[in-house]
Amino acid sequence: MRLSLLSIAMAGVLLTGCGSTMVNPVTGESERSIMDEPTEIAEGAKGHQEVLKEYGVYSNTAVQSYVNAVGQKLAAQSHRNQLQWHFTVLDSPEINAFCLAWWLCLRHPRHHGLHGQ
Repeated sequence: MRLSLLSIAMAGVLLTGCGSTMVNPVTGESERSIMDEPTEIAEGAKGHQEVLKEYGVYSNTAVQSYVNAVGQKLAAQSHRNQLQWHFTVLDSPEINAFCLAWWLCLRHPRHHGLHGQ
């Protein structure tokens, strides 16, 4: 029993040293983060390339431009508007959207007969 309490205490001490404390700009609360901003951006770029390999980009310049324009307007109002944001419509039959650290990917719904904004 003593060994397991010591193990738990040591694990707590070690985990406390991981990452850094930051203030969440949305909630104003302190949080622990294990990734600094440059690493987060690099991981997002890497993940974006992997997503592009898997799904491909929807080849419609007008749609890509429209989505980027709307996205950039929203990003400008974000609490992290100093970052470079990227918006990509993927060539996929699934309706979905997800974000990889400032790389927002939308799946085009053309296969579902959905149109409009």
